[in-house]
Amino acid sequence: MIRSPIDACAAHGPSPGVYGLLESCGDLVSVVIPCYNQARFVGETIESVLAQTHRRHEIIVVDDGSADDDPASVVTRYGVRFIRQERQGVATARNTGWHASHGAFVVFLDGDDRLLPEALAVGYEVFLAHPECGFVFGHGRLIDPAGCEKFPNFLPVVRDAGDVRPQPPGAAAREPG
Repeated sequence: MIRSPIDACAAHGPSPGVYGLLESCGDLVSVVIPCYNQARFVGETIESVLAQTHRRHEIIVVDDGSADDDPASVVTRYGVRFIRQERQGVATARNTGWHASHGAFVVFLDGDDRLLPEALAVGYEVFLAHPECGFVFGHGRLIDPAGCEKFPNFLPVVRDAGDVRPQPPGAAAREPG
């Protein structure tokens, strides 16, 4: 999640498809989902955003010229914003979504990824606690196309005085203090 330097809310106001109350964009998280040939996964990706405990979010799906089944047919079932562009690459698709966003915060979520239900809430709370931060992130889990987790416990974490840092497998835990 990044703190967006684009003051889109002030320029455009909240957009259609924004979930939650519309009075302000200060707590609005824009989730930008670039996809290319991922129509079979993007529905689950959108559902993972709709299941978030942080309810103030907008979802923008940017199709980067997919040649597979039309992702628009999947996306329209959810009533989220959909942008189609000619194939320009994932970086351009992310930027297209970012420039269309209205939130004070932006999450880039690939079309075959999913968020855990509290991902947006945790990221937002970290920004509130640390206003000097411009970027926050969490750990990921690798899953196969069937949704089965690959490499469980791939990066164990060690808590050190309130700080959480990834440790390579087999690393010894340090005691705080």
